[in-house]
Amino acid sequence: MGFPNSLAQIPPLVLLFPLCLAALALTAENTGRAVAGSVCVFLLGGLLATYWLVYPLVNFGRVPFPLAFIFVILLGCFLSIYHVSFALLLRFFASRLPPVLVLLAGGLSWGALELARGWLFTGVTWHCLSSAMIAWPLLAQGASLAGMFGLSSLYALIALTSLPVVLRRHWPGRAPCRLELLGPPAVGVLLFAALLFYGAGRLLEENQGPPVILAQVQGNIDQSQKWNPDRQAETVRHYISLSEKVLTMAENSFGRQADLLVWPETAMPFFFQPGQRLNALLSELALHRRIPLLFGAPGQGEGVDPESYNRVWLLDEAGRYAGHYDKEHLVPFGEYIPRGLYVPFASEFLQGWGFSPGRDQRPLRQGSLSLGLLICYESIFPELAQARVASGANLLVNVSNDAWFADSPAPWQHLQLAAMRAVEQGRYMLRSTNTGASALITPTGRINDAGPLFKDYHSAHQAWLQEEKTFFHRNYAEITGLTACAPLLFIIATLLRPEKDKRSAQPHKG
Repeated sequence: MGFPNSLAQIPPLVLLFPLCLAALALTAENTGRAVAGSVCVFLLGGLLATYWLVYPLVNFGRVPFPLAFIFVILLGCFLSIYHVSFALLLRFFASRLPPVLVLLAGGLSWGALELARGWLFTGVTWHCLSSAMIAWPLLAQGASLAGMFGLSSLYALIALTSLPVVLRRHWPGRAPCRLELLGPPAVGVLLFAALLFYGAGRLLEENQGPPVILAQVQGNIDQSQKWNPDRQAETVRHYISLSEKVLTMAENSFGRQADLLVWPETAMPFFFQPGQRLNALLSELALHRRIPLLFGAPGQGEGVDPESYNRVWLLDEAGRYAGHYDKEHLVPFGEYIPRGLYVPFASEFLQGWGFSPGRDQRPLRQGSLSLGLLICYESIFPELAQARVASGANLLVNVSNDAWFADSPAPWQHLQLAAMRAVEQGRYMLRSTNTGASALITPTGRINDAGPLFKDYHSAHQAWLQEEKTFFHRNYAEITGLTACAPLLFIIATLLRPEKDKRSAQPHKG
C-alpha cells in the first residue's frame, strides 16, 4: 500500500515493512525461523506489489499462466535474499551490541542492501523504501542530500526506533528501562521532523535558470503490432499528426513555439537512415516547424556485421542529424540474452532485436539545452543520472515504453522511481512514453500533467534549465561509499565484542 497500486497509495506505510522484518528477526526462536519468516513476509508484500510481472510473460513471452506465476514466485524468492540478509544481520548485531547500536546498524544495513541490490546481477532497484515517498514530495526531499539509498537508510532507522515499544519485553536480553523504551522513538520522531523541515524548505525554492518550452507526444502504439512493417507509415503519420497538435497548443499556451519536441523510446519502429522516405518525413517536420526533434528508433553501428543499439536520435531545427545516444544499461532477457544463459521466452521479448550497450554518456546539445538521456529502465539507477549531470546536463529526458505491463501499477511505479532521479540531481525531467505514464517532473519530484495509460496523449510544459548541483551530486562518491561501508564497520565492531550470555540473549516470552 505504500507503493503505487490499484487501491490507494499511502507512502508512510512502507515503514511497516522493515519494522515487521526486524520484529520477526529478533523474536524468532532460531535462525531457521527468522529466515523462513523473512521470506514469507517479503513474498506476501512483494507479490502484491509486482504481480504485473505476469503480464509480459503471458502476453508477450507466451508463457502459460501457471508457469508465469511460478516464475514470479521464484524471482521473489531470489530477491528475498537481501531481506533475509537484513534479518540475519539484525540477529547478529543483537547478539553482541547494545540495543541502540542494533537499531542504528539495522537502519544503515537496509540502505546498504538496497544499494547492493542495485549493483549485483545487473541491478534491480525497484521498490526501494524511499522511492515510495515521492508520491508525497515533502517526504522525498532528503534524496537531494543522501540519495535514494541513503534516504532509505534514514527511513529504515526511523522505522526501527519504534522496535523497543513494539517488542517491549520481547526485546533480546533484559527488559528495557523507561529511557531505553522511549528514547529511540523520540529520536525517530526528531529525525522524521528534520526531514519534514528540510523538505518544506526545499519545496519553497523558486525556479532558477532560463525557461524553456517542452512538447511531448505519447503515441499509444500497440506493442503487439509495433514492429509490423505494414504499420510503419501509419505510425509515422500518427506521431506527426499529434506533434502538429501539441506544437500548436504550445504556441497558444505560452505565446511562442516550443524549444524541443520529444517522442518515446523506439517511437519509430525502423532503422533511422538518411535518404529513406519515412525518415525524410521526420526531417521535414523538424524543418517545417523549426524545432529540434528527439525520438527513439533502433540504430546500427558500422562494419560488415554491425551491432544494433536502442538509440535516441536528435534532429536540429533544420531537420539535420545533431547527435544520438545509445542505451547503456540494457534489460537482461528483454534487450539481450546474457552469455551462457538460455531462457525460452526471451526471444519473444526481443521481437527480432538484440541490442548492444552504448558507451557514450555525454549529453545531447541543442542551443541552450544540454540533454541527459535515460532510456526506459535506466531511470531507476542513480549512478546513470549522476553521470549525465556530471557531464553537463541541465535537463534530464527519460524516454520509455511500459506497454509490456498492461494497465497495472508498473508504469506508475516506474514513473515514481524516475522522479527520484530529478530530486537527487536537482533537474527537471521530461518523461515521454509510448503508452504512459508521460509527465514533466520538477527538481523537487512533483509530477505534473501525468498522461493516462493506453491513450493518445500530448502535452506542452514550461521548465527551467538548472545548473546548480545538489549536495548529493557534489558528494556522490563519499555518500555512496558511506552508505555501502557503514554496516561493515558495525560488523567489525560486533565481531570484536564478546557475545552476550546466551540465556539472556533469548527473547522473553511475556
